[in-house]
Amino acid sequence: MDKMQKIESYLARGWGLTPVGAPKDGNENSGKNPFLPGWTKNPVRDMETARTYWDNDKGYNVGVMTGEVSGLVVLDIDYPEVFDRFLEKFPECRNTYIVRRNNAPDWKCHYYFKLDGFTPPSHNVKTTGWGDLMCNGKQVVAPPSVHYTGGVYEVVNDVEPLPFKKEYLANLLLALPKGKKKVAKEEQDILFSDFGSGVPEGERNNMLFKFLQRLRKEGTTIEEARAAALDFCQECDPPYDEVEALKTVKSVFSYNIPPKRKKTLSQLNYYREGSTSDEGETQYKVKPLPFNEVSDKIAALLDGEVANVYGELVLLPRLPEDDAVSLKTTADLFALLGNTFKDVPDWKKGQNFMTKEELFSSLKVMLPNLQSIEKVPHYPPLKNIYYALPELPEPDMDLLEEFLSFFSPETKYDRDLILAMFLTTLWGGPAGQRAPFLVTSKDGRGVGKSTLAETAAKLLNQVPIQASTRLDSNDLATRLLSWEAMKSRIVLFDNEVGTQQKISNAGMASLFTTGQISGRKLYVGEASRPNHLVWIMTLNSVTLDSDFASRCIPIALKKPSENVNWQEKLNTFIEENRWTLIATMITLLKWETEYVPPRTRWGLWENQVLSKVPGLDRDEVLELVVARQKEYDNDLDEKVMIIDALMSLINGQKKDVQTNRFFISNPDMAGLVRDALHLKQGNAWILRQVKDIIAKGDYPALKLHKLKHARGFIWDETPDGTGTVITLSWSSKQT
Repeated sequence: MDKMQKIESYLARGWGLTPVGAPKDGNENSGKNPFLPGWTKNPVRDMETARTYWDNDKGYNVGVMTGEVSGLVVLDIDYPEVFDRFLEKFPECRNTYIVRRNNAPDWKCHYYFKLDGFTPPSHNVKTTGWGDLMCNGKQVVAPPSVHYTGGVYEVVNDVEPLPFKKEYLANLLLALPKGKKKVAKEEQDILFSDFGSGVPEGERNNMLFKFLQRLRKEGTTIEEARAAALDFCQECDPPYDEVEALKTVKSVFSYNIPPKRKKTLSQLNYYREGSTSDEGETQYKVKPLPFNEVSDKIAALLDGEVANVYGELVLLPRLPEDDAVSLKTTADLFALLGNTFKDVPDWKKGQNFMTKEELFSSLKVMLPNLQSIEKVPHYPPLKNIYYALPELPEPDMDLLEEFLSFFSPETKYDRDLILAMFLTTLWGGPAGQRAPFLVTSKDGRGVGKSTLAETAAKLLNQVPIQASTRLDSNDLATRLLSWEAMKSRIVLFDNEVGTQQKISNAGMASLFTTGQISGRKLYVGEASRPNHLVWIMTLNSVTLDSDFASRCIPIALKKPSENVNWQEKLNTFIEENRWTLIATMITLLKWETEYVPPRTRWGLWENQVLSKVPGLDRDEVLELVVARQKEYDNDLDEKVMIIDALMSLINGQKKDVQTNRFFISNPDMAGLVRDALHLKQGNAWILRQVKDIIAKGDYPALKLHKLKHARGFIWDETPDGTGTVITLSWSSKQT
């Protein structure tokens, strides 16, 4: 049975399908992940849709959606000991629908069951320890899909799936592999509140004891515990002895639970050494602890709480709404210790005792060294970054479309570039690889350029770093290294000059592509940070030099339709939906897409960010980008004008009839070009432009030749009437 026939059989069973990325050799995460946005809500149900994904040469794997969408639950057991125990208890499961990869062990299978009055929660191996249970919100890779190792998924028992029983999950929750910790809290809740009948007879007393222990720690009264125990007895099959259960309750609630050992702040940098006098009395001397022991002790107390973030000790936040607190002095550090452990730090002063200042310096070395604290995610996550994040909600593509509708792109391709800009703020790509964005409009002010740029920061709940192209690049580097700048990913050049003054700043342009931003940090000295920043510039009329033009991704806006209070509505929308929007964009960044040769200098960004825009016509978008870059390149216009002037003055020169050549000195060449273009620049600048034109071959008729001992240019007409300008070296002799 070929792929399409197999897919047709799945649809005939009423199973919902979803396309899964093609496998890649050596990448264990490939070939398993759905790539359609909102895939959990949009199953493939018909052959016409199925053919668009699988009747081609793209090699997509087939995903069968589990849960109520298909009426399925699938077990994937990862440990042979758990497998053996499970099938020993429930041998009938050998007769359900079973799938196995042809290069996997015999026991490593997917067991398909149908939902029959009980819908279990989905679990994964990270929480269960035994494997995956795939139900609502999950999918399973199905035959004839290919594993990244080359193995092919095959049906080994093609029968109707058996009904899934509560007892199956209860048994699995108890069947933990060797070395696995106790059953997690949420799984115990499932085990005891929903289906005590699934607890094997030999495990019931042990599990009831553990369950009652947890109830006591949570403050449950003994009367409530008795009622819960009796309910448990009735759920068990056969019923558990109520007298034994009540004895267990009495046992659990009668013993003393030892209090947790409190971390104290006594004897932080010293110890007491005891000795016995001749009279038999014990005497103590205070002695200094070795410095490394003191540092180790306090580093252990602060583990997970404090880190070194670019040379400063920082109290790490737990959630995005928490503040990161900089510990600038020893007083800050010891106040934190006292507040955290509700104790006064016991610290000795004197000769040979470690000082607080020495401790402070040593902790900067011993504690984790982080590049920054992020309160929104990156995908992929960056190394040496601390993320203070909530659990992300389910993605919602409809909500993302509504978000994008607030803006007024000039073309549909500009809409794609707007989304790409937002995706760039969440991309965890290499430093210095983020394309800068140029937001402009032919309609002048009031089209929302600044709002669009600021929204990129608002979405992240950040304030953009304000900058100007008129700043010295060293001054900007200092600003980017400040503590406040460390809290933002966005650098905003807002309302920059247009045609009145060409934007030309080589140092600034180089900051876009540098992997490491280095400079002076106030009160610290020399410092640096990886360039994971997103650069956004807004302009009315665009005039750029070549460096800026070739680096920027232009986004054009048009005058929006009248919408009262649209900015206020946009801000409210972001506040209400921020984390869903972020979750949706992270989902897009996780899509697997095919590599395409780049069209701009931002090849990696094209393939890992731009290509993740749904429905993207990549060729058309990039053609528009390249065309605008050339349009905005003022240097290119100047070169064309210089070439035209150069050819005009050359054609107007008298030629030597015998040699068909003539010489133009450097001063004469500079004067002719200056007059033709009405330039104010000096000779040196003009001559560099002419030589650059010749060297780069911007004009086919001009070719570079090198002769010695002349200071100027030689025109040498060729038989076909085209010319060659010969650039000569800087010497005083004329040939």
